[in-house]
Amino acid sequence: MDTIHIHLFGKFAIGYGDQTLERFQCQKALELFCYLLIYREQPHHREQLSEIFWGGHCTSEAKKYLRKTIWQLQCSLEQLSLPGDTTLLLVEPDWLRFNRRISLWLDVLEFEKVCTSLSGRRGRELDLTSFQNAQAAESLYRGDLLEGCYQDWCIFERERLKDLYFGLVDKLMGYCEANRSYETGIKYGQKLLGYDRAREGTHLRMMRMNFLSGNRTGALRQYEACREALLQEFGMEPSENLQEFYGQVLGKAQPGGKSSDSAAKGEQIQSQAMLKVSLEKIRELIECQNHLNQKLLDELQELEKALTHDEL
Repeated sequence: MDTIHIHLFGKFAIGYGDQTLERFQCQKALELFCYLLIYREQPHHREQLSEIFWGGHCTSEAKKYLRKTIWQLQCSLEQLSLPGDTTLLLVEPDWLRFNRRISLWLDVLEFEKVCTSLSGRRGRELDLTSFQNAQAAESLYRGDLLEGCYQDWCIFERERLKDLYFGLVDKLMGYCEANRSYETGIKYGQKLLGYDRAREGTHLRMMRMNFLSGNRTGALRQYEACREALLQEFGMEPSENLQEFYGQVLGKAQPGGKSSDSAAKGEQIQSQAMLKVSLEKIRELIECQNHLNQKLLDELQELEKALTHDEL
């Protein structure tokens, strides 16, 4: 059986072979299906599902709505021509669960796998392979989870996955900054600001990458965009850290000062910033080398012990 592909980020879609299903008979059937996918590791009792989706109704009505929604869900899924008697859902008198024997590709699952593999690592610590994996995971996030659903379970999962996305893109920006891929890093920052325009840390990193790439005007404009967003969203000015860097970008020029002095100061600050990035990169390489040396030493000691034991 071919693999079934399901997208829950952004516009929902389910595909099997050359078949594509982009909508269900009703929104509630889609929400139930997504719930079973998100929590696919365990079966779900009908009583529990009734309470989650129709908790505001009496028990008999909630059960009736659940039965109807299950039927609508099954009718929707039947639009996919699966081989034989294969079914995505296993429906029992009291239980309902996703069929775990199905060969499944799920964007949320693939996204979480990469985020978990990168947990605890900063962007500048990533190697090229990890960076490419992070890029692939980022491209899966085509929008928030199940847009239009506002049930508690969905809101919780949506915010959890969005937080993972923010952390993932932060790592991508960190890698880009450390490896001087400033243009790519700035593009990732723009994506984050599309979700949260008042994210000060993202503005600061974009200012820094603009400045390091030689785009002093872009760095100044980024500061103004940040200041405007913070004032509109929270009625507050940028932090001292951001204002201090803004002053560095300006070259701390005084009114009436010579423009050449300001430019020289700006070039000096840019050179110092680039040197700091290079020094940090060298430190990371030394740490990796030390770790590798220690690992080789441990392996050598283990081999020596094994050889001594065999001789005895």
